Amino acid sequence: MKISKSKSVFVSALAWSFASQAAAQTTFSHDNTIAITAVGGGEDLLTEGAPGPPVVAIGGAALGLVSGDHIDALSFGDDTPLMAEHRIVFSVDPESNGLVGSGVRFEFTVDSAPCAGATPAPFAACGDIFIQTIAGGSNILAPLGSGYSPGSADAGDECYAKWAGGNDVGAADDLNAFDYTAPADAAGIYFSLAPGSPTLAAIAATPGDILYSDLSGAAPVIATLGGGAGLATAANLGLGIVFGDLDALSLVGTTGSVGGGGGVIAAGAVGPAPANTGAVSTHLLEFSVSRPGGVGFAGEVIVRVGAGVAA
Repeated sequence: MKISKSKSVFVSALAWSFASQAAAQTTFSHDNTIAITAVGGGEDLLTEGAPGPPVVAIGGAALGLVSGDHIDALSFGDDTPLMAEHRIVFSVDPESNGLVGSGVRFEFTVDSAPCAGATPAPFAACGDIFIQTIAGGSNILAPLGSGYSPGSADAGDECYAKWAGGNDVGAADDLNAFDYTAPADAAGIYFSLAPGSPTLAAIAATPGDILYSDLSGAAPVIATLGGGAGLATAANLGLGIVFGDLDALSLVGTTGSVGGGGGVIAAGAVGPAPANTGAVSTHLLEFSVSRPGGVGFAGEVIVRVGAGVAA
């Protein structure tokens, strides 16, 4: 995801608590406009291709997407730890350098062995998976068993995804969206599209809307907020025009065909996370945004607390 540079650390790929992760393949996308690993487009979802580089797992056509679309947030709708105490899993953009003492700062400046290249560069952090620390004041690189899978060394560093840039002079691909669920288990996909994606105009949606695909190849639809709260549009989520580029996603919702009830985000309050502010959400949904203009929600995890109101 392309995220504002006005803060040091930015959430860009929410996922459910790492403690519940199964030892299976994961699903993710990357910023193919700056990619080192030439696989798939911005409309495709990838998975580990161990022992080789990532491979396309769910093509954009199955999602109703076209070339030029760019997925920048992702959830399979099964992030159930949101309902209880949980920790945040995230990635950062290439410009993020992290607070002093954080995992992001270490990966930005040093890179972890055995993944470090001969000359580590700032790009080394943007392909990594990070986890919020229990105290909530920092973050660490995802440990073994809690990052990329499969394999015995499935940590959060980019080299475990076998990105072409991993272990190569510090450069790495930019992880754009991530979910611990294996592609084969998908029964429907919630996501957002980056500004400029042609499908947004075709379906009259915006970069701040949560979209849903039932994997039938039909055009995606704007997801629905359960309990009669309306569509999951940027305005209804409390983002409006200024904060309109939704950039990360974690939620609980129905899957399956659109006609059969898929694409409905469950009503209810999410559980607390470290450093939780106490904001009471209306739905089992957390998200973040990019390009906030240095105001409001920069670098923060957000919930909807009312019609058109976020916190």
